[in-house]
Amino acid sequence: MERLVANYRTLLQQVDVGGPAQSARAKAAALTKQVLDALEGLDEESSAAEAVASWRAGSRPPC
Repeated sequence: MERLVANYRTLLQQVDVGGPAQSARAKAAALTKQVLDALEGLDEESSAAEAVASWRAGSRPPC
């Protein structure tokens, strides 16, 4: 997941700063923060369902 986000970020950095990709970049950053916040406190033994529940409990639309 981290590699995907990093690759997406690199791609967005190559796009016109004033174009529509700027909005996508901001949304991607907000979603990445939401995911990292949701994963904080979970350990390696946590299930995917627990991670999703944690994300949903604290998620806010990245718009």
